[in-house]
Amino acid sequence: RYSPDGSRIVYWSGNFRGNATGGGSSLFVVSLAGGAPMRLAPDFFVARDAVWAPDGRSLLMLGRNDARAPVESSFDWWWVPLDGRAPVRSGAFDLRDFRAAAIGNAVSLGAWTSSGVIFTARAQVWQLPVSPETGLVSGTPRQLASGAGRYLEPRASADGQVVFTVAAGQRVIERLPLGSSLEPPVRLYSDGRQPVRAS
Repeated sequence: RYSPDGSRIVYWSGNFRGNATGGGSSLFVVSLAGGAPMRLAPDFFVARDAVWAPDGRSLLMLGRNDARAPVESSFDWWWVPLDGRAPVRSGAFDLRDFRAAAIGNAVSLGAWTSSGVIFTARAQVWQLPVSPETGLVSGTPRQLASGAGRYLEPRASADGQVVFTVAAGQRVIERLPLGSSLEPPVRLYSDGRQPVRAS
């Protein structure tokens, strides 16, 4: 993800969408002018899904600082100042229901605007005020959108517009003769369409 001034990129490697108890991931910032990437929060077991603060001087990441500690005390959104200070736990997952969603891999950071952090939780779009000066939660979550589909990957423009992906499931029934691996399946039914008559 690009920094607000477009001069740097934050990225993570390792278990991209792994949950709190799965394999680890590492967070890096690199300048577009070149040079070696700088690893952030190197002691963290999980460090991923980072968004830039509006002023570009810090990041908010999904992280777990100790693989041996209970998930409840080690997994949260962490504020990572880029001036060398230690990461600070935001307290977001102390809010009701959010920790269970995050541990189950149902929370994803999308963007950090002057109004707060935009994210998805259980496939709905939310906003939560977080102080860019302290990294602490400074309000309560507000649901921005909900619907029948799964709302994912929210992003925000400089003028405050929010876009996101809506993923909708589709039920399909297909028929394939046993023992045949070369014939394509025959679609018998698909949501939103009339059933297809079998030949």
